[in-house]
Parts: sequence; C-alpha cells; structure tokens
Amino acid sequence: MSAYRALSLSIDENIGELSRTLWAMKIEHQISEEAGQQVVDVFKQGDIEQVQGLYQQFQQGLLKPQQPVATQPRRRINWRLVLTVVPVTLMTILLSIAGTVIVSLDASQGWMHWFTFQDYFFQGPELYFMPAQDSWQTLEFWRLLTPTFLHFGLLHIVFNIVWMWFFGHRIELIQGRYQLLAVVLITALAANVAQFMMSPNTIFGGLSGVDSGLVGYVWVWSLLRRGEDFAVPKSLIYMMLVYLVVAASGIVTFFSGTSVANAAHFGGLFAGMAVAAVSVAIGRRYRLQP
Repeated sequence: MSAYRALSLSIDENIGELSRTLWAMKIEHQISEEAGQQVVDVFKQGDIEQVQGLYQQFQQGLLKPQQPVATQPRRRINWRLVLTVVPVTLMTILLSIAGTVIVSLDASQGWMHWFTFQDYFFQGPELYFMPAQDSWQTLEFWRLLTPTFLHFGLLHIVFNIVWMWFFGHRIELIQGRYQLLAVVLITALAANVAQFMMSPNTIFGGLSGVDSGLVGYVWVWSLLRRGEDFAVPKSLIYMMLVYLVVAASGIVTFFSGTSVANAAHFGGLFAGMAVAAVSVAIGRRYRLQP
C-alpha cells in the first residue's frame, strides 16, 4: 500500500494530540523521522488535505482533546494494512511456523539436519555431529540463522510467536521494517552462536532468543529515550526479565522436564540491548503512533 506525504515538521514539535485526533477520525497514518524532521504519511491520497487542515487547527489551538483510545469504539483490524506495514514481523512468524512443520513431519530427520546449527547424521541409533567449521567451509552460512525457526512442540511455537507479535509489530510500526529486520537478524545470530558455544553437539532451536532480544531492545530504548517508549508496560518487561533469570536457575527444566536454551536467551537479550544503545547513540529518533 502506497504512503503519501502529508506533513513535514520539526523533529522537536509534539504532535501527539494531532495524532490522537487522526486516529479518532479513523485516518490511518504513520509518523517517522527522515533527514532530521518528523514526517506524517497517510495511506489515502484524499486524506492529505484533511490532515493539513487539522494541523492548522492544531497550531491555532482549536483541536479539542480526544477521549482516551480505550473509550473510543473498537476499530476492525485492517489486514491489508497489517500485511503491508509489518512484513518483517509476519515473515518471522511464518518462517517459525514452517520450521515447526518441518520438525513435526520429518520423523526420519531427513530435512531438519539442513537447518540446525551443526549438521549431523545417524549411524544406527547413534547420533553424530559434524564440526561446525565444516559447514562454513561449504558455505552453509544459513545455519547461523535457521535454528531460530525450528520449534519442538505446540506450546513452544505458540509462546514464541505471541511474544514476537507483541513486541515485533510495535517496533516495526513505530521504527520501520528495516530497524526491526536488523534487530531480528542480529539477535538471532547472537542467540544461536551463544547457545552453540555453551552447548555444542546438541540440537537446539526456537524464536525465544529473538523474543528476548526484542525485550532487551524495547527496555533499553525506553530507558534512554524517555517519552519514546513502545506502549509496553514496564511491569511486563520486568516480568519477562525475571522469567529469564528463573529459567536460568533450572526451575523451569525441573518442573517441565524440557531443556531451556538459556544461553540463547541471554545472547539475544544482550544483543537487543546493544542494538538499542547503538541506535540511540547515532541519533535515531521516532515518534509514536497511538
């Protein structure tokens, strides 16, 4: 879906009330930063003049404060818009579902070994892992990322895609697809390498390392850029951080009987925190949409 430039304003101008008015009037828009200015784009060409007129009223102080979003009528989800504006979030989720299908249907593991960090093979009942450097010599660099999409059970995939959607689409809507893509790729790489270094010669996978990275990214960004958070309750972020610590203690493994990729969690978390810190340091600025 094409976007049309409606306004180009000073980066320091607070247009939160204008944005809330546009959403209340069901004018789909996005606010982002370009070349040191904040710009307002709309998705219908006919909305340009209306937005510009409302901005003039906003400058003159004529806009009436809008009711909180929670009290406004519930809007239907525009799935065409969602598919257009959050493609990285959706593609990550779809690849994770595909990885789950491969694991579930590949009983003989004739396919799955192509997507694990280390290649492996069976000799009778015995499982043997190939040295990781053998894969790099044959240019199988996709193995650095593909374990992220392998999931071993329904609860595993559901838990991970829920958090991917919750954090991922917020980052993508506010900061754009390329920023989220960078966060996903870097945290996936960090999580998989950390897990391999901690537990070589094992089969591991899952999106939880990336999810942890998104938590770290949102947390550090919100701390460093007060007032530019992602509408994520701090209590939820702290709950996720506490869960990572509890999982690392072994309690989750003890009660569930399943192993937890703790190194991947913390590798992703620290990578996400680092990406946020670097992004702030180089001066990236964004404005929230409601």
